[in-house]
Amino acid sequence: MPKPRVAISACLLGEAVRWDGQEKRAPALLAALGPHVEWVPVCPEVGAGFGVPREPIHLERVGDRVRVLSNETRRDVTPALDAFADHEIARLRGLGVCGLVLKSRSPSCGLYDTPIAEAGDMPALGAGHFAFCATGAEPTLPFADENELGDAAACAQFLDRVRAMAGRAG
Repeated sequence: MPKPRVAISACLLGEAVRWDGQEKRAPALLAALGPHVEWVPVCPEVGAGFGVPREPIHLERVGDRVRVLSNETRRDVTPALDAFADHEIARLRGLGVCGLVLKSRSPSCGLYDTPIAEAGDMPALGAGHFAFCATGAEPTLPFADENELGDAAACAQFLDRVRAMAGRAG
C-alpha cells in the first residue's frame, strides 16, 4: 500500500528557502512522520517567484482585507501569492495530498499564530496567506503546524487523520 502524501513547508524539510536563506528543519517531526508518509514540499514565497534571499514580508490589515506587504518597500505581494495558491492547491489536489504540515508564525504558512498588523493596535494573530487559502479550499484535509506536532501522541493523531483521508480518497 502506498504511503499517503502530505504537503509540508519546505523549510521544515531542511530546504534553505526562508527569506534569509535559512531553513527550519524539524528533525523530531520528520523522524516521527517521515517513515509513514510521502512528503510533498511547498514554499509559497519561492513558488511565487520571490527568490532566496528576499525582502521579508508581513501581513497587514488594509481596510477590510489582510494584505501581504514587503517589510521595507511595502510592495503588495498579495496578487502573486494568490496566483501561487490557486495553482498549488490544484496541484496538491491532483497529487492526492491527504494532509498539510505548515510552518508556524509564517506570513505564508502559519495556521493560527501569524501576526497581522492592525493600524494603531497591537497585532492580531491569524493564518498566513497560503494557509488561509488552503484551509478555505480544502477544509476537510488535516492541517497542523510543527508546534502542534511536538509530541508522539499529536503526531499519531495527525497520522490517523491523514490515513483516514487517504482511505476516503482511495
